This record gives sequence, C-alpha cells and structure tokens, in this order.
Amino acid sequence: MTTLLQQYLEQLYPGQSAELLAEIGEICLDKKQELKLDLPNKELGSDVDSQLGCEKNTQNYGPFDQSDCLLISYADQIEGHAEQTSLGALKSFYEAELTECFSGVHLLPFYPYTSDGGFSVSSYTEVDSSFGSWRDVEAFECELMFDAVFNHTSSEHTWFVKFLEGSPEYSNFFHVFGARPEPETELHKQLQQVVRPRSTDLLTEFSRMGEATFVWSTFSADQIDVNFAEPKVFIEFVKVLKLYIEKGSRYLRIDAVPFFWKELGTSCVHHEKTHLLVKAFREVCSTIDPTTILVTESNVPHQENVSYLGSGDDEAHMVYNFSLAPLILHALVEGTATHLKDWSSKLEPLPGHTSFFNFTATHDGIGVRPLEGILTDDQVLRLAERMQELGGQVNFRSVGEAQKPYELNITWGSALYEEDSELHIQKILCSYAMSFVFPGVVGFYFHNLFATPNWQEGFEKTNHRRDLNRRKFTTSEVDSLLNEAGIHREVFMRTKALLKSRREHIVFHPQAELKTMDSPDELWVVEKSIGSKKARFIFNVSDKQQTFEGQTLSPYSFEWPFDLSSV
Repeated sequence: MTTLLQQYLEQLYPGQSAELLAEIGEICLDKKQELKLDLPNKELGSDVDSQLGCEKNTQNYGPFDQSDCLLISYADQIEGHAEQTSLGALKSFYEAELTECFSGVHLLPFYPYTSDGGFSVSSYTEVDSSFGSWRDVEAFECELMFDAVFNHTSSEHTWFVKFLEGSPEYSNFFHVFGARPEPETELHKQLQQVVRPRSTDLLTEFSRMGEATFVWSTFSADQIDVNFAEPKVFIEFVKVLKLYIEKGSRYLRIDAVPFFWKELGTSCVHHEKTHLLVKAFREVCSTIDPTTILVTESNVPHQENVSYLGSGDDEAHMVYNFSLAPLILHALVEGTATHLKDWSSKLEPLPGHTSFFNFTATHDGIGVRPLEGILTDDQVLRLAERMQELGGQVNFRSVGEAQKPYELNITWGSALYEEDSELHIQKILCSYAMSFVFPGVVGFYFHNLFATPNWQEGFEKTNHRRDLNRRKFTTSEVDSLLNEAGIHREVFMRTKALLKSRREHIVFHPQAELKTMDSPDELWVVEKSIGSKKARFIFNVSDKQQTFEGQTLSPYSFEWPFDLSSV
C-alpha cells in the first residue's frame, strides 16, 4: 500500500494507521496482481495530433478530452414495464439516441433510499429493486459515474437502526448529544458557528433504548451525518468504494464533501481533515483501479470549491463548476454578461490536469451560494424573485438571524422562458453553447435534453421544491418528446448537434485555454486555444440585436465557428 495513504491515515487517526492500512489492503488488493499507483493519462491519439498540426503530440493532457460528456439521470428517469426495468429503459434510450454525443451516464443514486430523491441512502451495497439490479447497472456499455453519498445515511440505514438499538459496534458511528443545548451555553454557541445549507434544526431527536438522544443532521431529519472520526466508518466506506469500482464506476462523485469532518468550535465546513479524507479516498481508489476519477460536489463559493483539487495530483480529479450555471442564467435573464465576463476573465488555471465538471441545471436545481462575491445579495434576491415569477421555488439557508437564497428550484427550460417559442428555443441553446465552450467535462441533466417545464403537479403532491425538476417519464412520453414537433424535439436535436460538433474539435479539450475578450455588456466573447488551434465564440445574451466587429447577432444568438449542418 502507499506511503501517502499511511501518512493521511496517521493524521486522521493517530496511532492507528498501520492497523488501518493492513485492513484496507485486505479489502482492496488482489494479492495475485502487482499494485499500480499512477493514474494513466488518456491517449489523445493520432487524430488529435493531426488537429494540433504536429507530427506527434508529446504534451501530457491528463485523463480527459473533449469527447467526455456525461448524461446526468435518475435510474428510474424512464419508467420500466413488464418487459424491461427502469435501468434497462434508460440504457435503451441512451444507446438509441445519445452515443454519438455522450461518453457515459451519471446514474444518480440508485440504491434503496427513504427521501431526497435517493440521497438518503438506506443501503449502499444494493440496487433499489424498483429500478432493477446490479446486472442492469453492469449492462451499460459506457463510462459510468456513481454517487458516494458518504456525509450521511438514511435514518433507516442498518447502521443507524443498530445505533438506536444500543449496539456497541455502532455507538460511535454518529454525532450524538444527550440533550438539545440551552441558549447561551457553550455548546449552543459552538453549534451556532456551524455553516449549513439549510434552515432546519441541526440536531434531530430520536429515541435510543427508551431515552431521548439528539443526532447531527446537516440536511434533513432523515439524513443522519456519520462520524468520520470513527475509523470504522472510514473502513466501511472503503468497502463501498471497492464495490462501486468493481461494478463499473469510472467516476465517483463524492456528495456533500465540505461537511464531512465535524469539530466543535469550528465552522465544520472545509475542515483540514475533510481534505485529508478526500486525499485518502483518492489513494484508496487508485489502489483499486488507477483509472478511477474522483469528483467532489461542493456547492460553495468558487475559491472554496476549487480547493478540493488540492495541488492537482492529490485530491479530486474534477470539481463541479457551481458558479457557471447561475452566472449564465443571470446573464440571460438580465441581458448583460458583465458579471460573467468579470468572473471568467479572472479565473486562475486549475492545478495539474484537473478539470471542471460543467453543467446548467441539475437534479437539485440551481445553486446560488457560489455567486457570493460575484453578485450582490440584492442581485441574487432579484434573480430568485424572477424565478418565482416563472413558477419556480427557492430554498433558503440560515445565516445568523437572516435567511438567504441557497438554491433555485426550477427547470432550466422554465427559467429561460420566453413567450415567443423560437426566441425561447434560441435562448436555451445559447445557454447550452455557453456552458459547452467553458473548459471542462460536460455534465448534462436529462430534463435539459428536452427543456422540460416545471412539474407543478409533482410539487403540489409532495411539497418538495426540488420535485419541480425531477419528473419521471413513461416510454411513450419520451417517444412523444422525441417525435412530436415543437420545442422539446427542436431543443433535443439542436443540442445533439452542438455536442457532436464539440467532441470533434480539439479546442474544446478540457485543458484548452479560455480568454475573455473585450466586448459590449450584452455580449460574451471568448477565444479558446490549445497548441496552434484557436476559435472565437460570440454570444448575445440580450433580447436585442447586437453588432460586433461588423457582425450582426439577433437576440440570444451565438457565433459557433464550426459547421453544424453535417452533425
């Protein structure tokens, strides 16, 4: 096993690293195989060499290239039927419609769960039988991303059930308090320091062996935070990582990373030992399979977010680019790219061969905390109010006594609504093209394929704001989206054309440079370059005709310098 992993374990669990390392070795290693520790770089190949205009490309561009593009989808996004499971239906759709422009699928949590659309996991090692089986997961013939929902478990997970029953084995798996602290006490003050993405109570009351006990629950009363200070917890998650990699996960999305390590008297966010955990998980994954890509999900301001890339070769390989989506949305809603240009022009290069994971809306909606320091509170509030006018909802978080917008719950199609259907389509496609141009790997949520509207019926049924953007479809409904003339089919076909064009040109490589050019406020003009190859893109984010260097751009139109007619 690696010296680095032992160093990380010693810092996390002083005096226990040797024992833990031996246990991890038994879990991870096939003793018949020689241990490989270096992540191999993706070969760009002769085609890319020719695109760069050189005889042989000797530049090391890391594990990603411009063909990397993941569909983000729930396992039951397309409902199963008697002849086919939900996972099987999704696989059939993917293979029939998307293999020309996507490289794989991010399967949102497909494990048994009790709430939050799968992110309250009641068993990490099973596939929810209503979706299918491990056989269905392994049947996908493409790259896969699995979710490692490690910050918390469901309140019905075996670990927590056994804890409530008084099992000594699980007595230290969670953060436990004997009573809710009284105001003005030291404990109350310490808990008030904790940074959270929710306005619900931090401590949730349960009955343990007939007595009241209070447990740490960052996100909801059904999502109980685990205690990473207990080494047995780390070992259990090593077993889970091993299983996921064996079942075909090339990408591992580590959910809610900033909140992993708790220490009273601190903010309990971005703790130094949280970074050590990410480093340790990376070493474990590299030991199991050196090609595994670790992706951290940290819905926080930009500089805090990219801190999980570490020095470029020791933490995450990729981070969610949470600032990009709300900045694109703000630009198109307000008709000015001023803040997007200011942000994109000041971005520093990412370390090593790490990458952004770029997206617009996701299953969770559109986070706005990453706009801190970019937009004012009033500008964020104005954006939130506009989304409410369009039928969206807003999730808030507590900041002292104040309530601040945390997340906009709305479909991307509804967020960019225009009465004129052609203008609506153009506005949506402009937003997609803007995200495709930004350096990184593309993540594309299923609903964005068709620019679906808010699922008001679902929200009214569950009163869960995120359900506005989580509608599931039958096979016949998907057929209608694909085949009936209108906005859904038009967006689908033209989005595929953009993605197919993107994967064919080296300037879209994640390691390409992005340069923001001077332009009027209503335009976002960027130049992308890698080696000797360059391309310029112009986006009109306003509802007015604009002119730039003699070129006229109609409302929400964009200049894409590659032919889209043949793809």
